Amino acid sequence: MSAALPRSEHGSRVPGWYLPEEPAKEPAGVPAPEQVAVPPALRGEIEAHLAAYPERRSAIMPALKAAQRHYGWCSPQAIEAVAAVMELTPAELEAVATFYDMLETEPRPRERHDIFVCTNISCSLRGADALYEALLAATEGQESLNVRSFECLGACELAPMASIDGSYVGPLQREDIPTLLDDLAAGREALPDKQLARRPCADPAAREPAPKKGSGSRTTKLLFAGIDEPGLATLAVYRSRGGYEALAKARAMSAAEVLEQIEASALRGRGGAGFQMGKKISFLPKGAAEKYLVCNADESEPGTFKDRELIQKSPHMLIEGIAIAAHAAEIERAFIYIRGEYERQADILEAALQEAQQEGLVGAPGGEERPIVVVHRGAGAYICGEETGLLDSLEGKRGNPRLKPPFPAVQGLYQGPTLINNVETLATLPRIIAMGGERYAQLGTETSTGTKIVSVSGHVRRPGNYEIELGIPAREIIYGLAGGPPEGREVKCWFPGGSSSPVLTAAELDLPYDFDTLAKAGTMLGSGAIIVVDDATPIIDVALKVAKFYAHESCGKCTPCREGTRWTQKMLERMAAGEATPMDIEIMASAQENIIGNCLCVLGDAMAMPIGSIVRRFRAELEEQIESARQRAQGAVA
Repeated sequence: MSAALPRSEHGSRVPGWYLPEEPAKEPAGVPAPEQVAVPPALRGEIEAHLAAYPERRSAIMPALKAAQRHYGWCSPQAIEAVAAVMELTPAELEAVATFYDMLETEPRPRERHDIFVCTNISCSLRGADALYEALLAATEGQESLNVRSFECLGACELAPMASIDGSYVGPLQREDIPTLLDDLAAGREALPDKQLARRPCADPAAREPAPKKGSGSRTTKLLFAGIDEPGLATLAVYRSRGGYEALAKARAMSAAEVLEQIEASALRGRGGAGFQMGKKISFLPKGAAEKYLVCNADESEPGTFKDRELIQKSPHMLIEGIAIAAHAAEIERAFIYIRGEYERQADILEAALQEAQQEGLVGAPGGEERPIVVVHRGAGAYICGEETGLLDSLEGKRGNPRLKPPFPAVQGLYQGPTLINNVETLATLPRIIAMGGERYAQLGTETSTGTKIVSVSGHVRRPGNYEIELGIPAREIIYGLAGGPPEGREVKCWFPGGSSSPVLTAAELDLPYDFDTLAKAGTMLGSGAIIVVDDATPIIDVALKVAKFYAHESCGKCTPCREGTRWTQKMLERMAAGEATPMDIEIMASAQENIIGNCLCVLGDAMAMPIGSIVRRFRAELEEQIESARQRAQGAVA
């Protein structure tokens, strides 16, 4: 989901709460608790959230969501109710509410259906923009239907797709619209045959054969082995397949011995940076009074949807991995920050966590078992996938990135040393402990060990998640597993690691898919999301989609990102409208160089790197498209 455009914050944090008998000290605007009528059920829910965190402010987001469910939106009355229970000013809460898209700060009908059509790059390549326009036309004037375009929803294999009242549905075609609207009007489940919940994991053997141009693919299923087994999300089925045996094995070892196994595996982070997990743990200061583990499940990179499938189908694998990591790092409290759009996945994860807590495998707030694990739901902001923005959001603030250093390993959540890893990284730990670090390191390449889940989307015949052994040629993934582009089409370019990675061309399909090879080629493996663009797609359309996304998602905190992303979008819009000249390409390329390395976080770089690579590799095509657009514009005027 997309972050709201930045707005000024109001008010400041109240350091304490003043008793009614001291009215002179009470900050202006703070509602006295006895003067605000808070429904008992809402008060109980907010107080339960408060008990889950070591600092009360972290409960702001779940408390606001609870109030929104009760009042229909984050109304002034809802804000005051939360403020009274949490002992904060309404202004503080309003500042948070206006940052996140999933917190409604304008009135909305209670009986309203939300139809959010993903129009980001993977879906747009498969016709999402036309689908969105058709839906708008079909629902015009119907106030009970809230149709809007959305940035990447994390289900790119369903493209084009939509979130309908929280359920992911796709692939969608224009001819599906009448049935969809009839289902909603009748109160039925929308397009049940297209529901994500009914879709199996990608299995190339069960679908059409790969084109002759592709070769056989080398896969070693560790995380995806049997992932479609019915009931795997439950503790009973997970345990029947050996679940939590690795945790028992790890707990029979010392923390140092578990860390040795992780270091021997040379496991690199699967979230984007590719930093070795064992080294990350070793950076945490020894003997710290309170350390934290944070699982980054805010999977918002366009083209990436692997963590969503792992959580949905095998949540106990993640919980077991978190418990192993906490033991290795001697951490007693962990949080899973899951993106707000993953409502169904969060429900599944919380149910699995409750099972694990009841069995004493991990702890719950107020209990004696360790580590304590809490699921924290986001509220729609891509920037919260950046680790320090995530930490601020988890602390109950707007999700703005922090200045580094200090790094989270030294000063992270609640100012304590913090280990941050993504879902796939942590879910890999049970396999590493079960098979041994050295054996795991024999998979893949010397510097990119193990397996990797690759999300493939865009112009391919079999979009989906595929677990591969690192180091296989990219051609085997795109053609061998994902089936290659549609018949008669060729690969024009491909993003190796999500929309933030510099693009490569068809000439580079035989590169080994691993961290170091792709870095040497001037791009990055990133989150492991391959987006394929075929030769029928104008490159300027690809660049504009990328620029629009990052301009919309910028939190606005630093100037190079705030101004650079919007300016790049405007330049590309001028090019597409026939208002630019070839000189503008050079100016735009220069602007990308000024953005890279000059922002608080990597969001600005995430736009500048792919845009810069498109200019370098497709300058001639851009010049042709600018000239064609100018001629069309002049013809229209004439």
